[in-house]
Amino acid sequence: MKKEIDFSNINRPLRGWSSWNCYGFGINEENILKQMHALVDSGLADCGYDYVNIDDCWQNGRDEVTGRIQYNAEKFPHGMKYIADEAHKLGIKAGIYTDGGDNLCGSSSGRRYYGRDAGLWHHEEDLWTYLADGTYADKYSRETGADPVECWGYDFIKVDWCGGRDHNLNTEERYSAYNDVILEIEDKMGKDKNYNICCWGYNGPWMQRVADSWRCGADLDMSGKRFESVINAFEVMKRVGKFSIPGHYCDPDMLIIGKQLTKTQDKSHFAMWCMFSVPLVLGCDITQMDPETLELIKNPELLELNDDPLAKCATCIDTLGETVDLWFKKTKSFEGGDGAIALFNKSSEPVTVTVDLADICVSGKAVLRDIIKREDVGEVDKLTITIPGHDTQIYTLKTYEGFTKDDFAIVAEGVDYPYSDNQWISHATARQYIKNNGALLIDVRTPEEYEAGHMDGAINIELTKLIRSPKLLPQDKNSHLIVYCAGGPRSRQAHYELRNMGYFNVYDLGDMNDTNDRLDD
Repeated sequence: MKKEIDFSNINRPLRGWSSWNCYGFGINEENILKQMHALVDSGLADCGYDYVNIDDCWQNGRDEVTGRIQYNAEKFPHGMKYIADEAHKLGIKAGIYTDGGDNLCGSSSGRRYYGRDAGLWHHEEDLWTYLADGTYADKYSRETGADPVECWGYDFIKVDWCGGRDHNLNTEERYSAYNDVILEIEDKMGKDKNYNICCWGYNGPWMQRVADSWRCGADLDMSGKRFESVINAFEVMKRVGKFSIPGHYCDPDMLIIGKQLTKTQDKSHFAMWCMFSVPLVLGCDITQMDPETLELIKNPELLELNDDPLAKCATCIDTLGETVDLWFKKTKSFEGGDGAIALFNKSSEPVTVTVDLADICVSGKAVLRDIIKREDVGEVDKLTITIPGHDTQIYTLKTYEGFTKDDFAIVAEGVDYPYSDNQWISHATARQYIKNNGALLIDVRTPEEYEAGHMDGAINIELTKLIRSPKLLPQDKNSHLIVYCAGGPRSRQAHYELRNMGYFNVYDLGDMNDTNDRLDD
């Protein structure tokens, strides 16, 4: 007999709100408290949106004597513990932000002081300050007899990677070090803390081991190509969604619904995030949210789908009519004959498609329900539907005879969405790709290193600028890209980031060896 899995103690994907998209550098105490109360007053907290997370820009460097992290007292006059305490009084949770390297993302360019030296080698003392309750005897207090640090009691922490990337640090080593301290705090406090890591890609199985969630791709675009970046996130999830497991989830980024997209695009964005079983973190001004958007994100059937205990990311099993992706999601009651399908129209024009349930391994007929409209469709063996441009339809289905195959990754015959840890390439093969496939050779070192000597034909996109330089990269995601650096680590990270930006054919040349090596011979 197959052993039953106990899902009762598994953390579901986090839901809540984060400050970055709404306020960016303009974060302050008043704004955070306003969103906190709006989360409760709107009824969102009752729907499980129970985290308010402070992102970048709350810090103000370190005390030169004690080495302790400082908050910006002008922005947060009552201090950071006050924010967490106010959240807890409202019955919700509070989150905070740091970096796995020395500088925060907003300060990694050196233009802003506040986040300089805010992370690296201070992680143990910082984490105890941020996450623990009571007081903590840090190094300074132990050495001098000074009063211990007052801990702040936050429930969530996001650890970014701009400072880590700038110094080519090892992601597994740094994030594992943070995890070790978080586990110690959890054991001492008797409370779970939610740990999100953000190095913009899936870098190996260690991520499931250390993090509650991990950013699996580039930031969603908040400027001119917003919905294009959402579609790209769907493409990323085709490759990395399979790495989500119960309690440890891919994170395709904060939601950008609420005045950033059209209403139709909002629906597709939110509904597909629910198909993926990922964190649902709002980034808009909740106080300005219209009733239609509020109704969408409160939809109990979509939220139930997102929270399904199996935590299976939907699998894209076919593309219909060239532009409509067909996704299937296995649910906890799958063995009893249940699941969900989504149809997403990538085109801006309406498309009519027919889904034969036999093609998705349904034996006989199934009862369908439209969970966005919350309406029963009825008993069918085929479904013909016209889907407006950029729209999504999601149906739960209950079969009578079950499915003919157990694993829907197998169903995707002819549709291969590989994700490799790395794809090394020799200089000889690189020459062939450049000659026969028009491959783009990218030097990901600094401009200074590039000017001192580089491979013929290479363009320079520094690793730290890669995900922020889409205009320098081909629009065609099938383009061949070859990356290299001086010793290998930066090209390896570039490979991850380009794959997570949706490029299919990315190759790592590693180090450049001899700067006179002509790849265009």
